[in-house]
Amino acid sequence: MRLFSILVTLAMMLGLGPARAADLAPGCDSCAIKVDSLDQPTRLVGKWLFTRDDSPANAAVDVDTSDTARWRLVKAPGPWKHAYDDHRNFTVGWYRGAFDFAPALVGQEVVVLVNAYMGRTKVWIDGQEVYERPLNADTTRYYSIQPIPVRFRITKPHETIAIRVDTPLMTGIYMLPFELRKYGAHDGTLVFYQVWGGELRLVIGFVVAFFGLFFLLVYSKTRYALYLTAALASLVVFPFFAAPADFLLGLFEPERLTYIHYLGLYCAFFFYLFTQFFHKFTPRVNKVGGALMGAMALVILSMTVHLDLDLF
Repeated sequence: MRLFSILVTLAMMLGLGPARAADLAPGCDSCAIKVDSLDQPTRLVGKWLFTRDDSPANAAVDVDTSDTARWRLVKAPGPWKHAYDDHRNFTVGWYRGAFDFAPALVGQEVVVLVNAYMGRTKVWIDGQEVYERPLNADTTRYYSIQPIPVRFRITKPHETIAIRVDTPLMTGIYMLPFELRKYGAHDGTLVFYQVWGGELRLVIGFVVAFFGLFFLLVYSKTRYALYLTAALASLVVFPFFAAPADFLLGLFEPERLTYIHYLGLYCAFFFYLFTQFFHKFTPRVNKVGGALMGAMALVILSMTVHLDLDLF
């Protein structure tokens, strides 16, 4: 037994012992996220272990991530389209990382901010589910296009995190902020993020829609096409602002609202028409551009009935 212990120790000193995930994935930023203090947020941006194989086992503490054909590195936030060589489109992606907390931080509550846009999201800490976005007809906040505050208590110096995102956008962790921060009952930064992507966006949407109706009224009195164009631009952009609203996500599927949300981008055509009243008209461009953008808008709208991910 003593000889065996000596041999094991010698093997580890020579680097012949069992390899960790960080050793098997050079350049992996998520394999060892060191958190020495909670005085400042810890940025989680970087290359994360990622797989498109949708299995509950991906959340386990001891899952094997050494298979490079299955587990890849992707930049987060960022798209996952080029994670695999076949460039196949898929809707579900798993991110996996490991926190190395300073021993003094054990027992403290922290929050991981994950902005997964409108995608269905679940988060596990050491194999235990700590967060899931609510389903329809639920009064719980969805956090829509705001960063999700995933709250948990540090129980030991080394903990793993697994994030599952189901989205048709081919981008799981969509945008900043993506960080770990100390939990506070009155965190002004968290409130700002929620208002910026939630209430403020919804207010702007209704204000824009109100002016669209106002311009329609002016057009009915003046018959000047400038006001009709302004009205159409304001009304068409309304879904872009309002569709991600939490109260709508309590009634409809997030995927359907995602497509309706992007339908609002057709307003760009009407804004282009609007500028021509102050420069010069381009009839040919208007016909071709309007037809192409109109076709794209109809295709996106058709996704609410039947999803074709490759076409989308």
